[in-house]
Amino acid sequence: MDVLFWELRDLQLRVRAEQQTPEWKRRYAVRSGVEGTVTSSPMATACGAAATEGGERLTSSTS
Repeated sequence: MDVLFWELRDLQLRVRAEQQTPEWKRRYAVRSGVEGTVTSSPMATACGAAATEGGERLTSSTS
């Protein structure tokens, strides 16, 4: 059991160290920007189509 603990701890330390490198931060900045855009687009454009009381879906008039 102790071996597994230390292996996981070492893996976590290596991953955290990698996340501090400029290259990793650059790659992650692109990913987080894309994910933020994808997440916020349906909210901003009402494409999420909320359900009404009768169970019908509302759609955006621009689609």
